[in-house]
Amino acid sequence: MARNRFFSVTQLNKYIKGILETDIILSHVWLKGEISNLKRNSSGHTFFSLKDRTSAISCVLFKTAGEIMDIKLVNGAEVFLYGYVSLYERTGSYQFYVENAEVSGKGALEAQFLALRKKLEEEGLFDEDFKRNIPAYVEDIAVITSPDGAAVRDIIRTIRKKNEKINIKIIPVTVQGDKAPGEIERALDYVNKNVKADIIIVSRGGGSIEDLWAFNEENVARAVFRSEIPVISGVGHETDYTITDFVADLRAATPTAAAEAASWNYAETLYDTELCMKKIESLFLSNLQNKKQNLDNLTEKAVLKNPKKLLELSKYDFRFYSERLKNCGDSIIEEKLNKLELLMAKLEGLSPFFVMKRGYSLVYDTGGKAVGSVKDLKKGDRINIHFGDGCALAEVKDLKESRDGEKENQF
Repeated sequence: MARNRFFSVTQLNKYIKGILETDIILSHVWLKGEISNLKRNSSGHTFFSLKDRTSAISCVLFKTAGEIMDIKLVNGAEVFLYGYVSLYERTGSYQFYVENAEVSGKGALEAQFLALRKKLEEEGLFDEDFKRNIPAYVEDIAVITSPDGAAVRDIIRTIRKKNEKINIKIIPVTVQGDKAPGEIERALDYVNKNVKADIIIVSRGGGSIEDLWAFNEENVARAVFRSEIPVISGVGHETDYTITDFVADLRAATPTAAAEAASWNYAETLYDTELCMKKIESLFLSNLQNKKQNLDNLTEKAVLKNPKKLLELSKYDFRFYSERLKNCGDSIIEEKLNKLELLMAKLEGLSPFFVMKRGYSLVYDTGGKAVGSVKDLKKGDRINIHFGDGCALAEVKDLKESRDGEKENQF
């Protein structure tokens, strides 16, 4: 083997890439599959895998192609992709380069479902604040469903089994096909305006997403939302979800579950009522017996047996305590008067007028100021002399101070 005839890896990859891009089929091809492992990088390009049941292929959607496409690629969507197969030279791996995309079959319906759900959720149609309470004890139930399906029979049988006294009013509609959304909407408005009903059940049996699609239409969702009567949605099987389920006041997993939620068990309620009545009667009789016993005890008391005697005793007690209160009052008054006389005597002994009656006097200058010392006076001053029985006006003729311990009585 001549080693001078060889390809570099780059040359080989370029050669293979050229073959792929010039192939009549591979250069213009539609692929169908499910999107997975979708990632968008900072450049705006999108990378993902397109798979079917047994195989997968790497795909690339460049930013410029993605900006002109009508749909947005998401994981799990079933799509048709148009593009070409080529080789990424750096790694030697081939991949599919997407130039256009369309949502296919079930995937298209799922995309519509998600878009409408997002729209109505943003408008607030799913908010709990708008949900009406389901009445506990109803008399009339309106059922909007097909009159020929198994769902209506299950609903009637379930309600009748629990309570034969509930009035069931069937509002027949088409639940599948192009006419179904309009009929369901009109039925909801009709019940609100013309039918006496405590609850509305909107229902149909299980099926594919296409079969249940009438309950995913916007006009039906808005009719459920504007209903003034509480609405229970019982559409499909447990795993089926429709837009009507999200808007309704209560979502039931099946038509039978919707009937269970709407009705109440008459026999159980009657039993519970009778049990409560017996408890009330027992409590009433027990309370009545207690009151009677209390009355009997009261009638045995002396006040009720001989009220006149009790009144005489009360009069005696009144006189006794009145006399005692009077004596206590007199004693207290006498004691207080004695204390007052003692205090008056003490106060009189401390009074300067009492001292003056014994021959002492008080001297004031003409301004009314008391003269406490001979030093406060000078010759010619006029003074007021107060005695125990009067006062006299005098003039100072002479002054003489006494020495310590010396008593001066005269000039």
